[in-house]
Amino acid sequence: MLEFIDAYQNEEGVTLPSETDEEKRSEEEQLLYDYVLDEIVALEILQMLAQENNVLLTAEEQVRAEECAQYYMEHTDEKTLHDCSADAGQVTELIEKYVLAQKTIAVLTEGADLEVSENEARAISIQIMEFWEEEAAWEALDQIRQGTSFQQVYLDRFQETPLEHNITRGTLLAPLEAVAFSLQSGEMSDVVSCQEEETGEWHYFILYCCNDYIPELTQANMETIKNRKKTEIWMERVIEKRGELSVYLEERQLKTEQWLETDGREAQFFAVFEQFFGTDAPLESAS
Repeated sequence: MLEFIDAYQNEEGVTLPSETDEEKRSEEEQLLYDYVLDEIVALEILQMLAQENNVLLTAEEQVRAEECAQYYMEHTDEKTLHDCSADAGQVTELIEKYVLAQKTIAVLTEGADLEVSENEARAISIQIMEFWEEEAAWEALDQIRQGTSFQQVYLDRFQETPLEHNITRGTLLAPLEAVAFSLQSGEMSDVVSCQEEETGEWHYFILYCCNDYIPELTQANMETIKNRKKTEIWMERVIEKRGELSVYLEERQLKTEQWLETDGREAQFFAVFEQFFGTDAPLESAS
């Protein structure tokens, strides 16, 4: 769920709070409050967009929502239910909101181009040798070129075996990523230099490609990218609508849906939701 919030906040810009605010809330409490508040706002806006697009729950979905709520109530510990102050009717209402949001997102993204190429999603495995002195990097590269394996040079210099890192695009610094994805299995790079923006310090790297294509991780990343593209489409409409309405929620309204707190309750709630509706709740799967 918070993956959606991260994306939503980044779209509008986030100012991190100080350690405590005027109400003496910790930074963690402030972030949690703001994130949950934004999610509730997004959920309510999706209800409005459902009405605009004539999206309704079927009788079957309403019955299933009641069954889902009942199951949740029966399989949730008493402390959680007490802390949430939620009854079966409130839980049913929240489930219906998520189902309606899910259907609305499907309408808003219908016909969108969500195609992702394997190369765009490709996952690879690399080993990385990092140096703080350029001369040491070139000396190590020369050793490898003279016949010593990358792994042995790494072991000799760092007294440990190199780790394999599974990566996809966007997970490395740009200069390293460009080199990493140009390598084939068993190939090694030249010395690649990168400068830290904050300190201005230079670091020097040698990359070794263990595997230039990992099928299962590539397929999983393909789904992640599709979901991200889908999220960008419907989130744009939510943000636009929020701007039109200037929506604000009072704290007392937020407290009526406290089962969205990130102490494990939301994971339990959406696990039950998925059992009855076959897919993650829309705001949780927006990653």
